[in-house]
Amino acid sequence: MKKLLRSFYKNFWLFNRIRYFYTPLRVNRKSHLLLFDNSRFYRLNLNCRGNTYYGYVNIEETRTKFRVYVSPLHRLPFADNKVKSIFVDFEPMRTKKNLYGIFREWGRVIVPNGILMIDNIELSGDIERPLLKTGFVRVYFEFQKNLPCFFFIYNPPKNFYDIDGFYSSNNGNALFISKQEMPGSDKVRPEDLIFENEGFDEISIVNVLEYIAPESIQSFILKLKGFLKPGGALKVLVNNERFLEDGKYISFFDKASLAQYFTESGFLIEKIDMINDSINMYMRKKRPFSGAVVAIQKPRRICAIGQYIMNRYNQLGFNWDGIPRAMDELEYDYMLLEGMRNMDNKILRKAILEYKPEYILLLLKENLPLLLDIAGDLKKIGTKTIFWFTDPDKAWQMDLNGVLDFMFLNNTGQIEDYKKCFNIKNVHFMAQPCTPSIMHKCNLPEIYDVGFAGALSKDRVHDTRRKVMSELSDKFKTAVTKHTRNNISEFYSQCKIVFGASDFKYELYTSNRIYVAMSCARLYLTNKFPGIERLFENKKHLLWFEDYNEVVPLAQYYLRHDNERNNIAMNAAKIVHAKHTYKERLKNIFDIVDGKTKDFYGFLE
Repeated sequence: MKKLLRSFYKNFWLFNRIRYFYTPLRVNRKSHLLLFDNSRFYRLNLNCRGNTYYGYVNIEETRTKFRVYVSPLHRLPFADNKVKSIFVDFEPMRTKKNLYGIFREWGRVIVPNGILMIDNIELSGDIERPLLKTGFVRVYFEFQKNLPCFFFIYNPPKNFYDIDGFYSSNNGNALFISKQEMPGSDKVRPEDLIFENEGFDEISIVNVLEYIAPESIQSFILKLKGFLKPGGALKVLVNNERFLEDGKYISFFDKASLAQYFTESGFLIEKIDMINDSINMYMRKKRPFSGAVVAIQKPRRICAIGQYIMNRYNQLGFNWDGIPRAMDELEYDYMLLEGMRNMDNKILRKAILEYKPEYILLLLKENLPLLLDIAGDLKKIGTKTIFWFTDPDKAWQMDLNGVLDFMFLNNTGQIEDYKKCFNIKNVHFMAQPCTPSIMHKCNLPEIYDVGFAGALSKDRVHDTRRKVMSELSDKFKTAVTKHTRNNISEFYSQCKIVFGASDFKYELYTSNRIYVAMSCARLYLTNKFPGIERLFENKKHLLWFEDYNEVVPLAQYYLRHDNERNNIAMNAAKIVHAKHTYKERLKNIFDIVDGKTKDFYGFLE
């Protein structure tokens, strides 16, 4: 009876019609919880089937969970051009007859150059034709090759800004292209740019990409790549989150889309930040694989499984983005697989066995059953399995003997628990890291005394942070943000001190907040957790307190003594960039797996 009532509550047409009416009001009322990185534009997860994702507005046509918004796909609860990306599970749409009307509605809400990803789909002319007719043009990103998903960008059918050319100049080694005229420059249309292949050491493009039609952006980037020497530098400046100029459409960019275009086109990002509503990105063209001259012995083939579709470019520098960036730096041969969104083990098994990796790297406990399913196949091809678990969850029973070869935890206090519960021997400590190319100091004024990024819930593990932030807010100018990922560097750079604390008591446990804040050259203030002195030195790399009564005096002293505060902040950035990056962690992991060491490389010497 309970199931019957639940089904009636979810599926009765009148209830859902009422929900359709209230959803726009709910979205508007909760916009502060649905918009991330100080953006004015939403990310949508349509047909989520109850699988809600952080950072998205999760929408279905019938009620499933509290965090799911109910709306018909042909009448979404957003104003025109208020959405910057749409992820869609096509499975529930297979029987829809009005695909054109649905796609037209998506075109109404999305910005020019917004990204549409459709998974669980067999692409055919009956689907691609109405997509193209409504402005969605297919693009190819390298990491999707083993996944049943397709990417499109929105190219407005009309009213796009018409520019008759850009200004370019070069001195033989460097090429400069801009929307604005420069002394000695020539006006040229993008399609007419012709230079010697791999002839330039450096290329700069300033406010150019926004005025190129979305359907031509990827080909233009690849053309620039062809002009650059291997290892050559590319500097890009674009307007952040603008899509209109003089009443005409221009191509929309934010950090996520800009990073995605250039990463997938074969560039290594060395720095990206946002200053004065402009995104600045500095990168280098990947060099050809040079295994003969690399000093370390690299794993030849790594299969990494995680949330790479949904979260890579929306959480720049964190796990799902930091790991592939580090593997690029290390010149590893790797394949990314999505392990959460609508992926079943048959699809994953097929991709893994075709790739024949030497190593499988997991970060999600939800993917452990996959290893049980394909353990026999992996033994035949000699694949080593690695699970890097960064959550301090209580160990649970699962016999992984002969299935999981190595496990890495971000604390030492649970090592014996997991050895026993998983029936495995090789469990090692491996702390969380940072990505300096994304997480760095930005040239912004320090407008807050103390900043905190994260949750301040009533959960007991947040007791310290709630109490400390309450005390600091009474004395100083503070800022708290919960919904910041891609702009975390900009937020921290505006804070003189960054605070962080958790009440887990496991030896050496700390979140990645400590490494991210220190990578941004901030003075980090935290509670003294067990083992912190093995990672950092108090009042040299950071500040720690053992008693609540120390917090306010510590903050007061270092806010009054700029030189001392800045010296500690510089030491912080120096040590985490040397010892606590994804690149260093992956080298450490594979050195342990290959039997070269049993040590964690991040401890103080």
